[in-house]
Amino acid sequence: MALKDIREYVEKSESLSSHYYLLLHSLLDFNWSYFYPRNAPDRELCLNQESFLAILQVFGSSLLKSDFNVIKQNVIALTDLNDKHELFTKQTFVAHLKGNFIAVLLNLLFSGSMPIIDEELEDTLYKLASSHLEPNRGAFYVDSLTKYLASILPANILANVLTKVEVPSNAASFKINLKCVVNEVKFYV
Repeated sequence: MALKDIREYVEKSESLSSHYYLLLHSLLDFNWSYFYPRNAPDRELCLNQESFLAILQVFGSSLLKSDFNVIKQNVIALTDLNDKHELFTKQTFVAHLKGNFIAVLLNLLFSGSMPIIDEELEDTLYKLASSHLEPNRGAFYVDSLTKYLASILPANILANVLTKVEVPSNAASFKINLKCVVNEVKFYV
């Protein structure tokens, strides 16, 4: 039975969804060398890229659902994969998925629909932003946040909100700044 078949079955039965995502997390975690062999000359080369991206796209689509438990579980799972395997720095992830994941996580954070997981969202967003090359980390964060804000705010409000965006120097300043920007957006929206 292929993952595609399992996914179709799981989508019909929400009680299985958390187990399905645990399975996908385990597939990536325990079979990382299937995608990124340790002895490969190019450690950034993703073998079986189509399968790798398909699994991560399923994670991404799960973040668009309204099931709080699944979203929290999968945000933590993505962070775990980054902590263990540096997922957020892999060229395949950066080229195909990073921008979309940032947009979805920012949307969850700014929507305020799940405030109980704000800390997990902030942690994951920080790790996504800090995974960028060190000298450009701040610019990457500011550019990603500006792009997202421009998609949800009118130009006159955007200009006011952007005055609150600062280049973070560490995790604490990142979270403080992000909370400040979220509160500013909520004030205007």
